[in-house]
Amino acid sequence: MEIINVGVLTKKEVKKLPVPCNSIRNVFESAKDYGVNIFTFTLDDVDIKTKTINAVFYNHKGRGYTRKVGYPHIVDDTAPGNNPAIVNDLKKYCVFVRNYHILSKLRKSAVIPEDGPFSDIVIPTPQLTSFSDIENALDKFDSKIVIKPSGGSLGRGVFKIVKTDDKYYVSNNKGEQIYDLAGLEEFYSETVGDTTYLIQPYRESVTSKNEPFDIRIFTKRGPEGKFMTSMYARTGEAGGIVATIREGRYIQEDVDVFLEREFGHQAKAIKERLQQIADEFPEYYQSFYEKPLFNVGLDIGITKVENSFRLSMYEVNIAYVGARQVGDNNEVASLGYYRHLYDNNQQKFLDSKSRNKIRIGYIRNAINPTRFFKLLHMVADANTLNRMEIFFFTEKSVDIETKTIKGLFWDKSKDAYVERETPYPDIVDNPLEFRNRAVHNDLKRYCFFLLDYLGGKSKAHSIISESEYSRYSIDTYRYRDIDVDDMLSKYNEIIIKPLNGSSGRSVYKLSKKDGLYSLRIDFEEEVLSVEEYKLRYGNTFADGAYIVQPYMRFVTSWDAPVDFRVNITRGKDGKWVYISTTPRIGHKDRITSNISAGGYRISDGWLTFLNSEYGDDAERINSEIEFIIKHLPDAVQSKYKTPIPILCFDVGVDRNNNNACKIIEYNTIPNMDTCLEYEFALTRIQYYQYLHEQIGGDSEISASFSRFAVRKSAFKNKTE
Repeated sequence: MEIINVGVLTKKEVKKLPVPCNSIRNVFESAKDYGVNIFTFTLDDVDIKTKTINAVFYNHKGRGYTRKVGYPHIVDDTAPGNNPAIVNDLKKYCVFVRNYHILSKLRKSAVIPEDGPFSDIVIPTPQLTSFSDIENALDKFDSKIVIKPSGGSLGRGVFKIVKTDDKYYVSNNKGEQIYDLAGLEEFYSETVGDTTYLIQPYRESVTSKNEPFDIRIFTKRGPEGKFMTSMYARTGEAGGIVATIREGRYIQEDVDVFLEREFGHQAKAIKERLQQIADEFPEYYQSFYEKPLFNVGLDIGITKVENSFRLSMYEVNIAYVGARQVGDNNEVASLGYYRHLYDNNQQKFLDSKSRNKIRIGYIRNAINPTRFFKLLHMVADANTLNRMEIFFFTEKSVDIETKTIKGLFWDKSKDAYVERETPYPDIVDNPLEFRNRAVHNDLKRYCFFLLDYLGGKSKAHSIISESEYSRYSIDTYRYRDIDVDDMLSKYNEIIIKPLNGSSGRSVYKLSKKDGLYSLRIDFEEEVLSVEEYKLRYGNTFADGAYIVQPYMRFVTSWDAPVDFRVNITRGKDGKWVYISTTPRIGHKDRITSNISAGGYRISDGWLTFLNSEYGDDAERINSEIEFIIKHLPDAVQSKYKTPIPILCFDVGVDRNNNNACKIIEYNTIPNMDTCLEYEFALTRIQYYQYLHEQIGGDSEISASFSRFAVRKSAFKNKTE
C-alpha cells in the first residue's frame, strides 16, 4: 500500500493543545490502518522557500512532538487559510480536501431553487437591506420572523421578532426586549448596521419543554468519495431561539431517542424523511458546484402541525460543520477519502514531484545497491514522509548529453529495485574517486557533491600538528623528503603507508639491525640488505605517494593491533552528531587493526573493553576521547571551505608512551557498514534535508544550489 502524507491545517489554538481533541486523536490512531502518515500544522509553520513544514505529530499517548517535513500529498484544511501566498503555494503541490466555498448563507440559500425537489423544506431567505424589509416581512410571514447574519455566526446575532398590535417583541438566547416601532428601528440601526443580515419566516421547532432544537444532518465524503451520513438532535435552553453549542446550554442526543420522546408515533415517518434528505440532498447540492464538496451539514427544524409535522431547512453549511460532535466512525472515514483523493490525483503528484522532493543520487562503483544504501532509503521513507527520493547509480548509467541517469529505485509494490531513467539529482552522495572524469565533471557542474577531495593523510596530520591540539598528532613525513636511516636512528621502527586511504592495505613496518633492513607487511617479513631494499622498495616508496610515521605500540594486552574508531557525522541543522566509539582489533600478526585487513570490532561495551585493557588509565583515556569528540571536528572543519559531512577519528593508545592518546588519522569516507549503521543512516538523511533547506539562504551551500539550478534551467531551455 502506497503511503499517503496528510497535513491537517488547524488554527493556532488547536495546535497548542498538548493532547488533540477526540476526533483528531481517533484519526491519528487509525491512520496506519489506511496507510496514512498524518500531522497537524498552521500556516505559520510553512516555509514556501524550502517547501517544508514544522509539523506536529502525536505519539500513542496523544502527546505532540514537532518534526520538519516536506509538503504532504493531501492538506485537510479544517481551518481556512488567511495567507494567500502560502495557501496558493501549497495548492500547487498538494490536494486540498475541503475546497472552501466562501459563500454567505444568502448565496447558499439562493443556490437551492424554491421549486426544486426539496421545495417542501426550503425556507424563503431574502436579504435584509433596510428597516422597511422588516416591516414587510412581518406582514408577509404572519408577524413572526427571524433575522440572522449572512456569514456563519454559530448562533450569535440571531433574533426572533414578533409583532403584536403595536408592540414588537425581540428575543434571542439571552432574553427578550419590547419595542415600539421607533425603538425597533433604533434596534435595527444598532444591531444590523453595515452587517449583511437575512430574513426568514419563523418556523417554530421546540420540544415539549419549550427548548429550541434542530436535527443536524452531517454528511461527509469517505472511501471512494461517497457521502457518509449521520444525524443527531441539538437542544438549546428553554425560551431560547437557537440550539448551538456556542449559545447557552446545549445538549446533543441520539436522534431516534429524541424523536421517539418528542413525536411518539410520528417518529418513524419523520426519521424516514430525514434519512431521505440525508441520502439525496448532498449529491443534489453538489450539482451546483464545480469543485467537490467535502461535507454538507443541514440544520432541520420540525414544527408540530396538528396531527402532522413540517420540516424546515434552516440553513446549509459546507464549511467545517462540527465533526467534533459526530461519532468516531464518521471522522475516521476521512482517511478513506484521503486515499480516494490520492488515487485520483496521481498526475498532480507526478507533476510536482521533482519540485517538491529532495532528490538524492547515491553513486558507487558497486554494480548493485550496497547494504548501507538499502538502509538509507528505508530510513528516508520512515522519517521524511516520502519527501526524499533516493536512487542508486554507477558512472556507466550516466548520460552527460541528456543529463539523465538510469537509476535503481526501490519499488514497494514489487519489493524489488527497478531501473528508471531520471534527471540529475539535487545532491550526489559520491565516493572521492571517479573512474570517468567526464562523468565526474558534468555531475559536479549540475549537482551538489556531498564529498570533495580534502587532501591526503599528510595534510590531515599537518592540520592537527599545527593546531592547539598538536599533542594528539603523530610525526608525519613524505617518504620522498626523508632519509630512511636518519628516521630509523630517531625512531628505531617506522611505519610506511600510502598517502591516501588504503583500508589498511600496503602498510609496512621497517626496522634496521646489524646493517640489514627488516620489512614487514601483514604476515610476511623480509630481511634485506641496503642495496636490496633500495632496489626493490626504495624507488617505489619515493616515487609513489607514501608517508612515514614512527611506529607506536597501539596494541592489546595480547599484542594484537588495536585502535578506537570515533564516529562523528553531521546531521540535523548541519550540526555535528557523535555516533559511537568502536574498538577495532586486528590479527596478532598484522600491523593494522583495519576491518578490511582482517580485523574485527567490538560493537557493544567499548568502555568495558577500555577498562579491561588499560586499568587505571581507562578513565583518562575516555576523557581524552570525549575531548577529541567535542573539539577536533570544528578544528578540522575550520581549515576547509567545503563542509565535511563525516569525520571518523582513529585513536591509538601508545603502550610505549604511558598510554598516551594519538590520532592515527581521520577519515572522511569511512566504510558505512558499521556497528551502529542505523544512526549513521538517520543522521545522513537529516543532513541531506539540511543541505536542501539551504536553498534560498545566504550560505555557500545555498549559492552552490543556485548555480546548479541556473545551469539545469539553461540546459532544459536549450533542449526544448
